[in-house]
Amino acid sequence: MNAKWITVTPVSDASSLYLFKKSFCVTKAVESFVVRISADTRYRLYINGKELSHGPCQSTQFVKYYEELDCKSALVQGENEICVTVLHISPSVGH
Repeated sequence: MNAKWITVTPVSDASSLYLFKKSFCVTKAVESFVVRISADTRYRLYINGKELSHGPCQSTQFVKYYEELDCKSALVQGENEICVTVLHISPSVGH
């Protein structure tokens, strides 16, 4: 499964908490399930209800970091769900 950057449009000027979910079926054994993840402020990554990561590493306005992890151990045969909560902090906060 390949994905691109996911966003909400229009981006709110207010601080907000977003929830992204995707269900998928695993029908055979997988060698790896690599997830590369980042967010504009903070995120938590869950697979099948188990928190696997949170972040991202602190970055700058011009350089964005991401985490890469193999989530194979969290998968089950049959239906799976990947869920990410993203905290968006308004750029106007603290100004």
